[in-house]
Amino acid sequence: MVKPISEKISDEILARLALITTANGYEFTVASVSYVSRDLDDWPKGPLSIVVNKTETVDNDELSCPGNPPRLAFDATFTIHGYASVLDTDDSEVGIVDSGVSDFEMAAAIQKAITTDTAAWETMDGNAVFSKLTRSESFDAPDRDGAMWDLVVTYRTPENDPYTAG
Repeated sequence: MVKPISEKISDEILARLALITTANGYEFTVASVSYVSRDLDDWPKGPLSIVVNKTETVDNDELSCPGNPPRLAFDATFTIHGYASVLDTDDSEVGIVDSGVSDFEMAAAIQKAITTDTAAWETMDGNAVFSKLTRSESFDAPDRDGAMWDLVVTYRTPENDPYTAG
């Protein structure tokens, strides 16, 4: 099945995050990696789960260029939420399920998984012009804690073909 470049980039991000396992040299193994295309608050979160959502896509006029066909460039922001601990509401005793992983360990694992690649990690397997991890912060809410990264991926496609990197 042919996928648009934006979806290929999402798939690459998920594949890299799924490599967070003790067998690959990390301190812990993630329980799940998911892509959310709707409201993040409605998505179930578990300890050691990672949820990715594309929060924004904007035109990048500087990297768009005329031609035959013209190339359109975009900056897509993906927010990566790594949950270390969450509120357990399934048991009769409601409490925090502590995974033993700190928000710092979660942030470091996400950073390593995204930026470690045999080729240039910034190109997202040849589908992007450039990628950059930007904002990182810990979150400590009443029902969950962990770390969050923003990953801005700049990609370009022909104006008439969003399925081809250009």
